[in-house]
Amino acid sequence: MFPREKIRNVAIVAHVDHGKTTLVDHMLRQQGVFRANEALTERVMDSNDLEREKGITIMAKNTAVQYLGHQINIIDTPGHADFGGEVERGLRLVDGVLLLVDAAEGPLPQTRFVLGKALGLGLKTVLVINKIDRKDARARDVLDQVYSLYIDLGADETQLEFPVLYAVAREGQASTRLEEPGTNLKPLFDSILSHISAPAAPVEGAPTQLLICNLDYDDYVGRLAVGRVSSGRLATSMPVSIVRENDKVETGKIVKLYGFSGLKRVEIADAGPGELVSIAGIENLSIGDTICEKERPLALPRIKVDEPTMMMMFKVNETEFPDSFKVVGRGELQLAVIIETMRREGFELTASNPEPVTKEVDGVKHEPMELMVCDVPETSVGVVTERLGPRKGRMVDMGQLGGGRTRLQFRIPARGLVGFRSEFLTITKGEGIMSSQFDGYEPWFGYIPRRSNGAIISDRMGDTVPYALFSIQERGKLFVTNGIPVYEGMIIGENAHPSDLDVNCCREKKLNNIRAAGRDENVILVPPQEMGLEKCLEWIGEDELVEVTPKSVRMRKRQLAFNSRYRADRDRKRDKAEG
Repeated sequence: MFPREKIRNVAIVAHVDHGKTTLVDHMLRQQGVFRANEALTERVMDSNDLEREKGITIMAKNTAVQYLGHQINIIDTPGHADFGGEVERGLRLVDGVLLLVDAAEGPLPQTRFVLGKALGLGLKTVLVINKIDRKDARARDVLDQVYSLYIDLGADETQLEFPVLYAVAREGQASTRLEEPGTNLKPLFDSILSHISAPAAPVEGAPTQLLICNLDYDDYVGRLAVGRVSSGRLATSMPVSIVRENDKVETGKIVKLYGFSGLKRVEIADAGPGELVSIAGIENLSIGDTICEKERPLALPRIKVDEPTMMMMFKVNETEFPDSFKVVGRGELQLAVIIETMRREGFELTASNPEPVTKEVDGVKHEPMELMVCDVPETSVGVVTERLGPRKGRMVDMGQLGGGRTRLQFRIPARGLVGFRSEFLTITKGEGIMSSQFDGYEPWFGYIPRRSNGAIISDRMGDTVPYALFSIQERGKLFVTNGIPVYEGMIIGENAHPSDLDVNCCREKKLNNIRAAGRDENVILVPPQEMGLEKCLEWIGEDELVEVTPKSVRMRKRQLAFNSRYRADRDRKRDKAEG
């Protein structure tokens, strides 16, 4: 066991893209985790393929470094609001947090969310203002904003006394003074040791307890439960009790016990209070279960994670009998990650458009709200405000950032943001930054218009032909190029008008003995609009679906045949008129 007094458990939390994983990279490198001749990649903690492709952290991960005889356990958490559940569970493992804030962007919605959770758990914080080398950095103003945020969140006097470091994470530098650039991360490590407390000493005679906060997997030993030893001692081959949901008690045995060192799991014989460990050998463990002494099965309070706000319907074709599942999550990105992971694992499925998870409060239908914050050029303020009006967005704050940029804050129904991200980038000419965070429930806001343009739909099965696409592209934007297999009801583009348009995209040029075979063959097609999975989920309407296979992502109408769609639309209009 590692001495409790020599342990520091910290989580690194921040808004997305503020530099958490990059900072962890340099913390590992400067403490000799890697060999001198070892080939290194950036963001080594982002081990998942999707994390590397998207450039974000999706799953919280554990690592550890040794510094001046201390074991510093570090949890790298996601910064995107959709993965807030990973952050909440990670905070249950630690005694303090490193709060990273961008020196130019300042505190954003996820900063407020994670800081509020940390303060609510009574955790101490070390503030790191990162990216002070940016041309638009405003570190002093950002520090004032962070202090205001602490006060707004009800921090007590002890929590307000936090050390402040100024860092350039990608250079591995930190300093306690803005005027004196750092040369390494020693000031950061020193602040962790001096300000973050060691795990609290357990009550004498307290039973052995560990709350499972996360799950992992190993190809050799199977499912791993990750947690922190609250009290007592765990050891390899030790018989234990597992307290599951509803206080159901089962027994098992710890087959393998692992600690953390650098990026590796290290097999250990035993672990004591405050240590972060992985446990193998117990089947069907779930997050929130408590592992405890076999003779004294006493549970710790189960983890409560904020409720999901969006839902989708999945139709999964795993066998010859298709079935439908309702899947709920925090937002479009989280649901898209689930779909993409399933696609890479060989599943084929269709997914509906995201819908809000509603509640009944005193007999009144309520829907989830989002606090949306965006930084835009001053010239884009008007158009952003105008576009959010029909989506029921209400401006709650507006402030100047300097350099010709303005920060806007809106409260808006979660369904009002569906499909807005791509539109936002268009209207701000790619210069806008937006993010959102769940902000409670309010009574249903009524009708919110979705996509204003109709779809261009293939009316038959076949392969697309340049001759046909050349005339169709004048009617809107195409999502396909030539030689793509299509079928009746498949969406191949966006119409320039509100109505749907059924077209024959497989029509070939008919030649006769008067016109030369080689005449007019040089048709020029506009490059199609790229539609990835997330864009497709944003784009589709209520009567449309996204088809996902290991090789393709397509959009289609729920009713493939034109006659079926016509009758369904007629019945819908009739019911609306009668209602």
